Amino acid sequence: MHHLTTLPTELLLKTYEFLSSFVDAVALSTSCRKLRSLWVAHRCTILAEILPRQFECYADARRLLNKQRGWECEGRDKHEMGMRDLQLLAENARRVEEAILDIERVFIPVLRGEKYVESWGGKECRIYSVDTSHPASLTLTERARVFRAYYQVKRLMWCNEDAIVAEMALMQLRNLFYVNEMAHWVRTRCANWKLIYLVRASGRAIERLYQEQYGCAAPELRSPRDFERPVVLFFIWDCWQGSLESMVMRGVEGAE
Repeated sequence: MHHLTTLPTELLLKTYEFLSSFVDAVALSTSCRKLRSLWVAHRCTILAEILPRQFECYADARRLLNKQRGWECEGRDKHEMGMRDLQLLAENARRVEEAILDIERVFIPVLRGEKYVESWGGKECRIYSVDTSHPASLTLTERARVFRAYYQVKRLMWCNEDAIVAEMALMQLRNLFYVNEMAHWVRTRCANWKLIYLVRASGRAIERLYQEQYGCAAPELRSPRDFERPVVLFFIWDCWQGSLESMVMRGVEGAE
């Protein structure tokens, strides 16, 4: 440690910036007085280097944090983050990781054809075409879809009903499908009435988009009345993106 503190300030800053997480950075800052003073003086610079690499979908994570903290100018990094804010970022990310582990445990064996699931009619069946090549965990693109949709659902849960409707009116169709499905999934793990409203609002936004822009009916989605049925995820999977694209383009074709 003594040899480390003899390095020039510029090199010490690089030491911070090359760390893999802000937790490691904070631990390093408490190791001696010099490193602590460097952390205090340059914390914003250090975090600006670490956080985008440490947190998947950091922009969405920051928007959720802004909403949780009640900061103005939502979506802009105008507020300096203290340790409480960093801990909240980490807690939010941990909850997404827990959701991903749950999804992997429940659905990947079904996706790979290793087991059946109980259908709405109480019979065991397959809900996917078998994809034996799928790895035992989510791919990077599947993880990104879960992270973004989860952060969006959690952020919208902090909004009032008018704000939810207004934001969903601006969402792209594909994103609405992701949010609707994730709201169903989160609802099974979180008892909050806002999730019912999110499901309804996203379903209505999809229906309105198909009718107003595409001139055709929207595909049938699960409604809050389906909450007693098993939740099935489709739109997060790589192998389902072609079907989702077809659903979106079918709407475009219906408008022609």
